[in-house]
Amino acid sequence: MRWMIIDTDYGMFLNDLAARHPGLASMTFAEQQRIRFDSAFAQADFYDRHLRPQGHQMLYVYLNNPAMQNAWYLADEAHRFGVLRRPIWSFRYRVLDHPNPEGNDLILHQVRRFRPQVVICQTSQISGELLREISRFGVFIIGDFAVPVDPGTDLRPYDLMISAAPDLVEVFRAQGKTAEHHPLGFEHTLLQHLPPRSETYGATFVGRLTKGHQKRISWLERVTARLDVDLWGEISGVEEEPERLVQAMKPPLWGRDMLALFRAARLTLNRHVDSSATLAVNMRMFEATGCGTLLITDWAENLADYFEPEREVVTYHDPEECADKARWFLDHDEERRRIAAAGHARCLAEHTYAQRARRLEALVRSHMGERAAR
Repeated sequence: MRWMIIDTDYGMFLNDLAARHPGLASMTFAEQQRIRFDSAFAQADFYDRHLRPQGHQMLYVYLNNPAMQNAWYLADEAHRFGVLRRPIWSFRYRVLDHPNPEGNDLILHQVRRFRPQVVICQTSQISGELLREISRFGVFIIGDFAVPVDPGTDLRPYDLMISAAPDLVEVFRAQGKTAEHHPLGFEHTLLQHLPPRSETYGATFVGRLTKGHQKRISWLERVTARLDVDLWGEISGVEEEPERLVQAMKPPLWGRDMLALFRAARLTLNRHVDSSATLAVNMRMFEATGCGTLLITDWAENLADYFEPEREVVTYHDPEECADKARWFLDHDEERRRIAAAGHARCLAEHTYAQRARRLEALVRSHMGERAAR
């Protein structure tokens, strides 16, 4: 089966990637894709790692990365005609705040050339009009969203909605869409490329602080008033920047670098995005436990579906309890290591992308079969 995954990347991540790899925009598509995937940021090529050995093929398209899109076009033209034809765009490496409307023709060209049977949209920034054009090729279109989509988003072209957020699944179903719960996970093969466990850092936090994280900002301000925490992340788009956090925050860590930090941390703190309400959905739960550090996370009514609270992860109900529990576990190494080890074992046993890939394939085959039968 051929899969096309359409997504966007954080602008800060793409800028950092370009700074680390001079001349990135002039590299071939294969080189740019390798560098992007080697970063292990977000879900990278995790599905591809486990589905390709089963005979599947995947093409990853990043709407706000015209350099990689342009490189794909050049590689495809060279393959078709045996010569390097002119590029679609002439530009220096840059990151687009929004997908490039001029790139829609290229996406349709990619659909014609790659002939995917499945398209998974992991960004709502793709237009309904473009999706309807794609659907004319007989493609099974999936929307994969873990946070609420904009109210004006056209969901009609989607054949199936999947989400790591159980409450969003119910929202999609209420709107008349076929929807399934599909959790995030941890890519366990990364462990062989990460440093061994150490305890260089005490309490840590890695994450974004934006206008969609107002509750997280308030929580972190109150936690850091009671506890020394090493902070890494991005603060942007907020009306009033929290001065203490701005001064303490180190530059963001992405993918492999973040996982290496978790390997070196005694514990890490997690607070879900504001839209998650009372449900546990985010990827940090699996990244932290997968790396073997103690996860202290906000209590959620469905957390026990993934980890046993207080045995495999530690929970809190308010910032003060979070800080107090973190301090206690920093003073009690045996208990901290015991819970961290249990969470690590549970993550590797039940929450890897090898398992998620098998689940995704089964969901897609089942719903494609249902559509064909109608």
